[in-house]
Amino acid sequence: MPTDDPRKDSALRRLVDRVPDVVFRFSLTPEPHFEYISNATTRLLGYTPEEFYAEPELGLSTVHPDDRARLTEMVQTGVTEPALIRYLRKDGSLAWAEVKLNPLYRDDDETEPIGVDGVVREVTGPVRPGGESVTHAFGGIELHLVERRVTVDGKPVHLTPAEFRLLTVLMEKPGQVFSRDELMQRLWRSSHTGDGHTCEAHISNLRKKIEPDPRHPTRIVTVRGGGYQLSV
Repeated sequence: MPTDDPRKDSALRRLVDRVPDVVFRFSLTPEPHFEYISNATTRLLGYTPEEFYAEPELGLSTVHPDDRARLTEMVQTGVTEPALIRYLRKDGSLAWAEVKLNPLYRDDDETEPIGVDGVVREVTGPVRPGGESVTHAFGGIELHLVERRVTVDGKPVHLTPAEFRLLTVLMEKPGQVFSRDELMQRLWRSSHTGDGHTCEAHISNLRKKIEPDPRHPTRIVTVRGGGYQLSV
């Protein structure tokens, strides 16, 4: 992201441009414009960073019409919770992404954002070809991808974005054993995933929310020497 030191700025941008997620900074003053957007936007949407700099309105016009009001509200109100947003690629196809915004304020006024930092992470398979909302249901757990809701034995459960993505991976293929590295790569969509302790911490937190007895898990079980699976 931009900094006061052009050398640091250049080095940081080179680093960010290697990340698979779209990273951007959008300023609302004096006129709406992109201060920075990473090269990943070309892979995700087919538009180059230069096109976003030349046409700032692409930031909204590439969003599906039904989701534009939601994204605009997130920017204007400073919402920081991730949201599932649909985008329209340059070739007309649909892309789903998890959008996380961080509002920027003037030093003397934190009532109205003057811009946002953001990360757009592509997600896969949230709808069937006919447009029907996808719900994974297994063993008393229901996971609604589009609404980002989870119920366990009929009761709503609040999951963090990371826990939600982790449960989604496991519920897509019940019974399949996922190694710690596989889960972390699916979770962060990157080969830079940290160590196994990070995975264990996420699994532990998820078990506390979905297991009848987290000390003796029956839903997410450990496979010795393999990893974890959603038990069938």
